[in-house]
Amino acid sequence: MLFTLSIVETFVWKCATTSGTPPSPRDSHSCSSWKNKIIVIGGEDGHDYYLSDIHILDTGIDLFHFFYFLIINFIEL
Repeated sequence: MLFTLSIVETFVWKCATTSGTPPSPRDSHSCSSWKNKIIVIGGEDGHDYYLSDIHILDTGIDLFHFFYFLIINFIEL
């Protein structure tokens, strides 16, 4: 869930309405903002599975964009 805080008038948290595919529940992820976007990268799900996805919320239109990256680890023999 995504919440917004109105700091201009009421100082009240409200649940934001978004569209698109939001990130699944996770921990140990990275989250940053850039211009009018909030970017969520990777993390772990509830079963200690590492996630290699990126979700970008465009706050101008409240739309999530989803990207998935396949990460391949090479083992040197």
